Amino acid sequence: MRSVVLHEAAIRRNRRRIVSLVVLAILNYWIAAILLTFSVVVGTLLAFSTNFLDFSVVSAVPDAARSIRDSATAWGLGALFVFGGFAVLGTVVGVVLIANRLRVVRDRVLAETGAQLARAGTHAQVENLLAGLAISAGVPAPRLALIDDSVPNAYAVGRRPEEVVVAVTSGLLEQLSRDEIEAVLSHTMSRIPSLDIALSTWAVALTGHTIELWERTERKSVKIGLFVSKLLAERLRSFALRGQTAQQDMLAVRFTRNPRSLLDALVKLESNAGVVRSRGCASAPLWIEYPYWDGSSLGERIAALRELVEPGRPAPGRGID
Repeated sequence: MRSVVLHEAAIRRNRRRIVSLVVLAILNYWIAAILLTFSVVVGTLLAFSTNFLDFSVVSAVPDAARSIRDSATAWGLGALFVFGGFAVLGTVVGVVLIANRLRVVRDRVLAETGAQLARAGTHAQVENLLAGLAISAGVPAPRLALIDDSVPNAYAVGRRPEEVVVAVTSGLLEQLSRDEIEAVLSHTMSRIPSLDIALSTWAVALTGHTIELWERTERKSVKIGLFVSKLLAERLRSFALRGQTAQQDMLAVRFTRNPRSLLDALVKLESNAGVVRSRGCASAPLWIEYPYWDGSSLGERIAALRELVEPGRPAPGRGID
């Protein structure tokens, strides 16, 4: 009964966070549009004034000064008009971009991480595990994607349960036992009905592009214009996903009823010092082990799971000192 309550509480929480995420993301796009428009308009006006106004003449001829002052006022009003027009246009464009990024987020993440959708029957064992776990979770069986990478890791992406794709690295299939692979897949499957996968996917879609654009651009004007929006996007992502990891593990344990295998799997993931090659900051929150961290983030999760498996015992082993 407790697991059902926990599950329903997670659904309500994630629905609220998705709604909040959408509203705040749109506001962040407004801010980005306004700041970028302001930078362009001010820069253009400054360039015009520098090139075409001779202030030595202004100071020498009062009438000319008044004329230029009036012209400057007119230019200011014009700038405000242009600024407002660009802000409205930026808002409309922002809403359209949000809709488009939500539409393509799954395919973009798969491409970014080098994941290839598996042909039916090529990995029958993993596909059968996913199908069985999907029945237990009461959700459609997700599609399987493979990532050619020796580092063990996995993620899932999809805005709705019927479109979820589970991607696993070749290293995970090679280095983990069958029970451990099943535990990792169970961890992922338990997040689908609770809308954890949906929330993470929405967060990636609505914040990832701004963060990536700021990190990859070499234009100082763009970096300055997007700096505030980038910070807001990072805070927004943290707000949406805070506290998610610990609850994911608890849901997974209640779903699998095999915390030992999940514990052993996380220990193997942490003990591997490698980082998946094909990854981006946009998709980082989707992975079971964040690929932008060095693995130490798994320490607290391992300690919590070990307490479930071996309550009261010391926490030996790597990553939990």
